[in-house]
Amino acid sequence: MVVWGAILPEITYGNDYREIHRVNGTMINESKLAADFLTKQGYKKFVVVHDTTDYGKGQNKYFSEYLKPTVARSLRRSRSAPTSRISPRSSPRSRSSSRTSS
Repeated sequence: MVVWGAILPEITYGNDYREIHRVNGTMINESKLAADFLTKQGYKKFVVVHDTTDYGKGQNKYFSEYLKPTVARSLRRSRSAPTSRISPRSSPRSRSSSRTSS
């Protein structure tokens, strides 16, 4: 199995699955790059907003770790639950059931 879009390190680093291969970097690579880039631009204060999924918690974890050795600091962390982009109003079923008959 080739995992093309999963960047959570535990998928390949945390297990000994010989059948799973990663073709892109992990969130460790992304977070290091982001922290390096932003601190080199002169930013020193951050607010980290992430969702409560493994993806969001992992991005917060690794980005925060790469800020520690710099003069930058995270002022606040805020978690939010992931939400669906589809609302009941946007589904065809709810539009047709809300029509009144004449």
